[in-house]
Amino acid sequence: MEAMRLASESFETSHPLSRAPKDEEVFDIGASLLQVLGLKGELLVMHAGALASLRAERYFRRRWWSGGEDIFRRAIHECKYLAHAQPERNAAVTHAWARMKSRVTSSSWRKQIRKLSQGQSQEQMWYLQLLFSAAQQLWTRAARWEAALAPASNPFILMTQLFERWCWPLGWNSGKLHICCLTQEGEILGKEFFPDFRPLPPSPRQASVFLSAPFSEGFAKRVSSAISDRGMDVVHGWIDEQLPTEPQLGKRIMDASAVVGIFSLDPDFGLPWWGFQELDFAEACGRPVALLGKVAPSILQGDANSFVVHNDSIEEGFWEWLKCNL
Repeated sequence: MEAMRLASESFETSHPLSRAPKDEEVFDIGASLLQVLGLKGELLVMHAGALASLRAERYFRRRWWSGGEDIFRRAIHECKYLAHAQPERNAAVTHAWARMKSRVTSSSWRKQIRKLSQGQSQEQMWYLQLLFSAAQQLWTRAARWEAALAPASNPFILMTQLFERWCWPLGWNSGKLHICCLTQEGEILGKEFFPDFRPLPPSPRQASVFLSAPFSEGFAKRVSSAISDRGMDVVHGWIDEQLPTEPQLGKRIMDASAVVGIFSLDPDFGLPWWGFQELDFAEACGRPVALLGKVAPSILQGDANSFVVHNDSIEEGFWEWLKCNL
C-alpha cells in the first residue's frame, strides 16, 4: 500500500485532467478501487469524446437517481457516509472540508481549467465546467475521508487519480465497473449503447415545488416562504444521510410539479455539481425547470427558464411561469 500512502500525500496538490491517461495505470487504479470497495467484477474502460462521455455518465446517474440498482454507486455512498459517521473526528473533518473547498476554487484550479478551455467551443467549455465541478466534489470527499479514517485506504483518492488521467468511473453494469476515458477522437459511443432515460410520470398529487438551492442560502429561504405564502408546497430540506441520498432526491423531484434552482454561477466552474445533477434529472423527468439568479439558460440542454434577480427582488414573470406550470 506504499502507492496509496504516496497518493494520500499528493492528492491535495493535484488537479483534474492534468496527466496522460495511460491504459496500464488506469487499469491498475481501477483494480485497486474495486478492491478497496470490496466489489468483485471486471473493468470496462471506454474511450469516447466529451459529449458521448457525458451521455454515458447521464445514463448511469439518471438510472441511479430513479431508484435503479448500482452496486458501485451504493458502495461510494456507504464510504461517504462512513466518513461522516465518526463523531470524534467531526472537527477535523469540517476543517479538512473547508481547506479543500478553498483549494478546489483556488487560482491554481482556475488556471488549469482556463488552460484547457483555450481554443475550445462553447459546448466543450460547458463540458469542462461539469467535469471540474464533479472533481471539486470528489476532492473534498477525499479530504474528509482522510481526516476521518486515515490510514485506511481512501477510495476517493483513487477516483481523483482517475480524474487526473482524464477518466471518469461511471457506474456498474453486467458485472463491470464502467470507466470512461475522454479522447479527442470524436463521438465513439452511440445512443444505442446508452438508451434514453424514460422515468414513469408521478401519480396525481397536490402541486409542489422542489427547490434546488443551498440549505444555508438566505435568499433561498425567502423564495421558499414566498412560494408557500402563495399556497404551494415547497420541498427543500433534510435528507437521511444513512441511505443513498440520490434516490431520495430523485423521488422528491419525480413527485414535484416543478423545480426551481437558485444558484450563483462561478465564472470558471459554473454550477455546483450537486445542483446540476438535480436540475438535469428534473429535465429528464419532464418537469418544468426555472433558474433564479444571474444565470443563463444554456447551462442545461433543455428549455429551462431563467429569471434574473435584482437586489433579491424576483421579477413578476417568475410567478406567472410558476402559476402556469402547477
